[in-house]
Amino acid sequence: MGQLTKNEIFALAVQRYSDTVFRAAMHNCSCTADAEDVVQDVQAIYFQLSLLHLQLRTMKLVSLSLMVW
Repeated sequence: MGQLTKNEIFALAVQRYSDTVFRAAMHNCSCTADAEDVVQDVQAIYFQLSLLHLQLRTMKLVSLSLMVW
């Protein structure tokens, strides 16, 4: 079995943590719609950070390979 793609990892994280984020948002928001917006915002931020992490990791690997040469 191969490695998971970044989209699969994102989907797993969304499945695992969305309920927890929603409950925390409901505790702090005045209505369900606001809590749902918070969940979507958190998912968007997580996706952006995961892409940034992949870019930084790629940059690190490239710089390490250049050092070897």
